[in-house]
Amino acid sequence: MNMDFRISIEDKGEVYRGITIQIPRAMYDDRLKNAVMKASRQVKMKGFRPGRVPPTMIAKMYAPELKAEVMDELVQQALEKAYEDHKLSVVGISSLEVEPEKGDSDLEVKAQVAIFPEPEIKKFKGLTVDVDQPEINDEVVDQSIVSFLESRAKFEPRAEGEAVQANDGVVVDREVTTEDAPDAPMKKENELMVLGGKRAGDLPQEIRKALVGKKPGDEVTVKVKHPEGYKQVPELAGKSAEYKLTVKNVYAISVPELNEKLMEEVAKVDNEIEFKTKVKEDLIAEAERRYEVGLEEKLFERLIAENSFEVPQELVDHEIRNLLFEMGMLKREDKRAYQMDVSRFRERLGQRAEFRVRSGIILGRVREQENISVDDSDREAWITKTVERDKIEDREGFSQAVRAGDRERWFEDVVLREKVVKTLLESSTVNVKKTVLEV
Repeated sequence: MNMDFRISIEDKGEVYRGITIQIPRAMYDDRLKNAVMKASRQVKMKGFRPGRVPPTMIAKMYAPELKAEVMDELVQQALEKAYEDHKLSVVGISSLEVEPEKGDSDLEVKAQVAIFPEPEIKKFKGLTVDVDQPEINDEVVDQSIVSFLESRAKFEPRAEGEAVQANDGVVVDREVTTEDAPDAPMKKENELMVLGGKRAGDLPQEIRKALVGKKPGDEVTVKVKHPEGYKQVPELAGKSAEYKLTVKNVYAISVPELNEKLMEEVAKVDNEIEFKTKVKEDLIAEAERRYEVGLEEKLFERLIAENSFEVPQELVDHEIRNLLFEMGMLKREDKRAYQMDVSRFRERLGQRAEFRVRSGIILGRVREQENISVDDSDREAWITKTVERDKIEDREGFSQAVRAGDRERWFEDVVLREKVVKTLLESSTVNVKKTVLEV
C-alpha cells in the first residue's frame, strides 16, 4: 500500500502555483490512532487512573480536536514535501482548502502559494537617470542655524486669559470636514500648532490669522484651500476643507540666542565663524547623503519602468510589515506581529513596500546574471569609505564590529548591494540638476 503523499502542481501565472495533495486514508487513520493513544496516556479523567483512560472514550470525546491536529501536521508535511520536490521558493500561502472527509476515501487538500519572482532583467544597461544634487550656500547655513535654535526653544504657558500672539504655540482640538467627505470629519485632540518660524511648516495662513487674538475656550471656524503637496496633514493635500478649532492652551515660545556657551556646548567652538564652518561641513555631508540616496532611488525607478514582472501581494505585505517594524509601530520581538493582518496599511505603505520589493528582486537578478560577487578589497574599500565619511576614529574596532556575529551577513549584503549599484551606474548616463538643499 502506497503510504506517501500524491502531489500535483499547476501554474497559476508568473508567481502563483496551485498544489493538489492526496493524503492516503491509511496514513491519516494511522496518525489519528497514534494521536488517540498518546492522548489516552496524558488525559486525566475522574474515575480512571493516569494513563488508563480507554482510547475509545478519548476518540469519542476529543475527535474534532485530534482530527484537526493530525490534519494540520499532515498538510504541513505535504506542503514542505511539495516545496522541496518541485523546488518552489514559497513566500506565502494565498489559499488553503481541506476537502471534507468522504467515507474511507483518501483526503484531498488544495492550496495556492505565492513564489518568489525570478524574472530575467533584460534592460539594465545604457539607462538615463535624472537626479537632483543638493548644494549648500550661505543662506542654507543661516536657515539651518535658525532651525537649530528653534528646535531648542522653550514653551512657557501664557498667563490666564492672555490671547494668542503671532508666533505662539497653540494647543487645539480640531475637526476638519472636506467637500468629498462631509459626513466623515477628521478629528484630533490636543494638536500643537506653531504659528511662526520654521516649526510652523506649511500651516495655512488662514489658520494662523484666525487663531491670533483668541483665548483658551474660544472656538474658530475657518475655510482653507490646501495646495498640492501639503505636508501638515498629507490627507488634505489639494483639498478644500473647513476647520473647527477649539483653543485649549497657549504658549509663548522663546528661542535662545546663538551665544558662546551654546556654541561650545554643541560644537566645541567659541565663535560664530567656526560654528558656521561646522554647520556647513555637516550640511555638505547631508547633501552628499541625499544625493546618493536620490541617485539610487532614481536608478531603480528607471529599472522598474524598463522591466515589467509580476510581484505577489504576499511579498509586498511582508515588506509592509518590515516598514512597520522600522517605524516602531510593530516590535520584532513580538511573535504576534508576524501573524497580524497588514492589509489595512496597503493604501498608506503599499507603494513604498512594492518599490522596495521590486528593487530588491532586480538587484538580486542582476547580481546573478552578471555574476557579481565581493572580495576582501571590496570589503576594505567600503570600510575605508564609511570611516572617512562618518569620521570614525577607531577603524580597527569598526572593522571588527561589522564582521561580528549576526552583523557579518548584513555587512556582506551592504557591500554587495553597493557593488551592484555601482556596476549599474557605470553603464548609465546620469543627468545632474543642481538644487539648493532644503533644511
